[in-house]
Amino acid sequence: MSTDQMVVPGYVPLHVLRVGGAQMLCRARSEDSGSTVLLKVPAESISESGARAALQREAVLFRRLSVDGVPGFVGLDLGGSRPALILEDRPGDPLSAVIEAGALAIPARIRFAWHLAKVLEEVHAAHILHLSLNPSSVLIDAATLGASIVDFGSAVLRGAARPPTPDPDPAYLAPEQSGRTAWEVDERSDLYSLGAILYELFTGRRPFVSDDPLEVVHAHIARRATAPVEVDPKVPTVIGDVISKLLSKSPEDRYQSASGLAADLERALHHAEAGEDIPAFELGRRDLGHRLVLPPGLYGRKQELTLLQQALERSRSGPGEVVLVEGYSGIGKTALVGALAGRAVEDGGRFVSGKFDQLVRGAPYTAIRQAFRELMRQVLVGSDTQIRAWSGAVSEALGQAGQVIVDFLPELGRILGPQPAVAELGPAEAQNRFSRLFREFVRATTGPERPLVLFLDDLQWIDSASRDLMRVVLSNWPSSGLLVVGAFRNNEVGPDHPLMELIQDLSSSGTSVSSIRLEPLGQESLDTFVADSLRGDAEHGAPLASLIARKTGGNPFFVTQFMRSLAERDLLVPDRSSGVWAYDLDGIEKQPSTPNVVDLLAGRIERLPDAACEALKMAACLGNRFDERTLTIVSGGDRQQVRESLRVALAEGFLLRGDEVGDANAGTLEGEGPSTYRFLHDRVQQAAYVLIPRSERAKVHVG
Repeated sequence: MSTDQMVVPGYVPLHVLRVGGAQMLCRARSEDSGSTVLLKVPAESISESGARAALQREAVLFRRLSVDGVPGFVGLDLGGSRPALILEDRPGDPLSAVIEAGALAIPARIRFAWHLAKVLEEVHAAHILHLSLNPSSVLIDAATLGASIVDFGSAVLRGAARPPTPDPDPAYLAPEQSGRTAWEVDERSDLYSLGAILYELFTGRRPFVSDDPLEVVHAHIARRATAPVEVDPKVPTVIGDVISKLLSKSPEDRYQSASGLAADLERALHHAEAGEDIPAFELGRRDLGHRLVLPPGLYGRKQELTLLQQALERSRSGPGEVVLVEGYSGIGKTALVGALAGRAVEDGGRFVSGKFDQLVRGAPYTAIRQAFRELMRQVLVGSDTQIRAWSGAVSEALGQAGQVIVDFLPELGRILGPQPAVAELGPAEAQNRFSRLFREFVRATTGPERPLVLFLDDLQWIDSASRDLMRVVLSNWPSSGLLVVGAFRNNEVGPDHPLMELIQDLSSSGTSVSSIRLEPLGQESLDTFVADSLRGDAEHGAPLASLIARKTGGNPFFVTQFMRSLAERDLLVPDRSSGVWAYDLDGIEKQPSTPNVVDLLAGRIERLPDAACEALKMAACLGNRFDERTLTIVSGGDRQQVRESLRVALAEGFLLRGDEVGDANAGTLEGEGPSTYRFLHDRVQQAAYVLIPRSERAKVHVG
């Protein structure tokens, strides 16, 4: 496009800076003042009404921003034949041209990256999400290596509804912007796009390259980009790690803030400009997002995890075992067993899980079916050789009666193929046949070369059919390669509970059954957790940790929810000058005591937007696990609105995506999207459920 096509009364176009997409950008001179400006005009393909609305929206954002790296607003000309947005000029050329030239030294690239991160920090501080960062939307000043962001055509205020905007360049698209994940689009989406820009700046190529835009989008969702240092060995290792962190698929694994990124780049820049190698250092130490992110991992459970790991090692070569993890609700049973998943998948092992549900008890075998359907999904994403070997072992074990198990696990039919019909039997005989065949099926799927960890959660709610099946399958278990881990609330299981009878029967049959009891966190562990959460040292966190211990009794789940509630009430706030979260101890002390975590959670859920609150209440009626499609049907709402509500609930930590439930080596079947969810904890489900008026529960309950 030539400057002749960018005619705006009162301005003389000098040269075009960017062409493409919905708008074009050029540098021009004012006929009145003689000063240079930036002109943005819509592409000819955009309708006049659409162009005017887009420029007006963008003008509002430029007026809002007072940032050194963003052009100031000059005017909006809507009276001519082609509307135009007029901005203050910023020195430099499009980054895309500089990348193509490839002339910048490594220290210069780091300095520019630092400048760009600082500009994005200020944009986010103004509560603006850019949502379309790419090398053509950024100018680089060759003299100072300063950065300017000159395009906000897709930007929105945080939390505002998104109007129709141009589609972002797929080469720089964050996974959650594809609409194919359940993650929320927020500041971390811009950080992913910035990571893609820096990848190209330092390696000379984009993270994913294809002529097919849909293939590029899929790569952003499902593939890991080649490490920058593998593309170009001249890229410093630390810088490569910074870029890889920015390009993490999960927003939780990325930098949480542009300020945290800038701090790491500044540290690297100090060494690079001094001509020194950049030493390795912990990334993100001063990374504080606008949302409190609690540290992952276990605290105060080293001994208990060791016991589980020892049981796993014994089961690989010796007879299978049953280990029971017991403790109060929220004590960390599920988290402890989930920490075993990584170890379990080593050497070809698998980890699968199922959960019994307090509110949905109509169907038998729910947890067992969940777990083994998960196993089927893992098998189906394996290689053809692995699937054939697995199919052969199962077919040999089931013989001509495979249809019995296929009826229970439909996915198995995709592995075994068509099965012969089986004889009709009476109820008792059919049940005996099923139990016997399921035992053989489990034996065929386990062994020293294919160990399996089967985790069944919330056994206090186990149904009678599942108890009977476990009794048949696990009694006198003869083979190696199986570890069954069960978790239950010991305060809800007395001596007369049916679960105790099952445990006694298994022990009497010769199956090894052991137990691990979890207690509340000790003060030392709580001190460490709070200090890590605040990104400070033990001295900074100790007063808050002591107060939290008094208010929560050291219950880990209660602790995390209490800290989240403090952040929501601005009693925990990020102090970017010190790089830690600050807290108002007196204000926290004055907060009314919450007698239990359900009340605390209910209060948090009620503070959500109305649509998200209603979605959680309806989901609670579907069970601990549910899918987006079913929730849409039962709520009678629009699927996109339901999806947005679930994204809010995910972002606030009330839900997990379906592939975040501990299936460390699970895959997704072709055609399946990540539209399944589960409640973070059954107490969250309970809290959402109690918010439904009693008079309405019967009408909305499903299951």
